[in-house]
Amino acid sequence: MKHLLLCSKRLSVSERISMALSADGYSVSVISQEELLAMRQKDFLEYDLLLMHLFNVEDIEILNQMNPVYLNTLILDSEPSLAMAIYILKWGANGYSNALASKTNLRLAVEVAISNNIYLPENYMSEMLGLINIALTKNSNQLQQEKLEQNSNPFTALTYREREVANCIVKGYNNKEIAKKLEITPRTVKAHLHSMFEKFHLRDRLSLALFLQKH
Repeated sequence: MKHLLLCSKRLSVSERISMALSADGYSVSVISQEELLAMRQKDFLEYDLLLMHLFNVEDIEILNQMNPVYLNTLILDSEPSLAMAIYILKWGANGYSNALASKTNLRLAVEVAISNNIYLPENYMSEMLGLINIALTKNSNQLQQEKLEQNSNPFTALTYREREVANCIVKGYNNKEIAKKLEITPRTVKAHLHSMFEKFHLRDRLSLALFLQKH
């Protein structure tokens, strides 16, 4: 038999959940929020799942005050929302469900949470997958845009030293002046120029200078 720990300050909710789960073979112990906050690691050992009922904003603060929970947790919300579902998953719970869910859905949520999996109502799961797809599409579009921008900028093909040489060409320096400014040999300058000719499909220094000025 699985032993469940149920925390709710609403008697009607506690009774409803206890009856639904007890009929399915679970043992349910109901405690107050004060008792839950006072529990330590060893106190959780005899239980398989914590059911935490959220009734209002004050109950959310209880989550932030709780000691680290040493067993799986299922949050039951009287006013569920997608935003709260996301918050609860970030908090570390194994599931989030409507406190007024049907007995069938409640039992399913408990089974999933006990097995150390994540439970969300079907409609929330669909919405979250939609949000994930939107984020993935946005990231993909951004990467494609960045790639297009890189492809449209011919200078991304140049090495750092080739860019330095290109800047000097635009300023009208000759090979000796470039070599002196960059502290390299004239032969190395020629090698960089030849490399840029090939990358930009140009044939001479004048064409390169005009190309660099244009871009």
